[in-house]
Amino acid sequence: KLATYLAFNGDAREAMNLYKSVFGGELDIMEIAGSGMEENMPEHLRNGVMHSSLTFGDNMLLGSDMCDPENFVAGTRYQVTVNCESDEEIESCF
Repeated sequence: KLATYLAFNGDAREAMNLYKSVFGGELDIMEIAGSGMEENMPEHLRNGVMHSSLTFGDNMLLGSDMCDPENFVAGTRYQVTVNCESDEEIESCF
């Protein structure tokens, strides 16, 4: 299974809710505010999303606001992960 992780510049919550409206599924959002990381984060990130996951069917879309806003370039901040169920499956993928 593939999962895509997107980095946002302060609008992860809005983006992930948009994706939920399009794809349906279950959206979980962990906020920076109120977490153990809040006090170590710059002020401008404290109201952001630490991690979010949208699960729909066999798909997973992940996202967060945990990026360096000074170096943020829209469209370049993503990762694709391969989720395997066994060592054998990992070996066959790589």
